[in-house]
Amino acid sequence: MSGKGMTLPGQIGLFDALPKPGEYVSQHGRQLAFDELEERVGALIAYDSSVGSHHNTLRIVRIVEIYHYDDGQRRLIYDDGTRQHGLVDERYFSSAYHGLYPSAAYELEINEGGR
Repeated sequence: MSGKGMTLPGQIGLFDALPKPGEYVSQHGRQLAFDELEERVGALIAYDSSVGSHHNTLRIVRIVEIYHYDDGQRRLIYDDGTRQHGLVDERYFSSAYHGLYPSAAYELEINEGGR
């Protein structure tokens, strides 16, 4: 046994401190525009997955792809640690959208107290 990559009881491994898709966070950085999401494919972001509540529920997701429809519409495809990828159309991120469940994405603010 080389011991490489092993941790002893009570130790924190290097990758234990990194956030994972599906985890919830209480803090976030600045809000991202949908165009910025396309530039961050593969990156982790904080996604506001609130549904009908009065407070934000921020969940870490990995941007898998921004899908482009033939008519010009775009869709965020993300991994939130579940079996199926999440899908959200760009219109839900627009400030002009006044529907029931608007969406928002934020930069991750990773520090000891932010997770």
